[in-house]
Amino acid sequence: MQIDQLRIPFDSANLPREAFLTASQAWRLARSNAVAAGAFGHGATAGLWFLHVNVYRDLLSLANRQISAWDSWRDAAPASKVLKLDVLAELDRLADLVTTFENGSNQFAVLTNLPCWMRRHRAT
Repeated sequence: MQIDQLRIPFDSANLPREAFLTASQAWRLARSNAVAAGAFGHGATAGLWFLHVNVYRDLLSLANRQISAWDSWRDAAPASKVLKLDVLAELDRLADLVTTFENGSNQFAVLTNLPCWMRRHRAT
């Protein structure tokens, strides 16, 4: 059984909050250089680009607008995976917004700010 092999110390049907990082928590750790960005992801899909996509996914999920796990973001051209300073700054703000929502405060602000973000960005 994988739970025994991987030595998972909790009931996987009742996941403790401290057992994982949200995308926004991971983004903030990577951006502060507390953890190398490349530590997040899998295979060749790792680093800030991976976290970037998943911060957006978390935001959409919190607004009950899930996207497919098999969307086409993995097919992005290598040049588009280089995050420019303005995108990094925007993701810093979004990660803070999502973290605020996850912590249970200022929920209305998250949902009222979401439509502005959605007009500028399309999940692919």
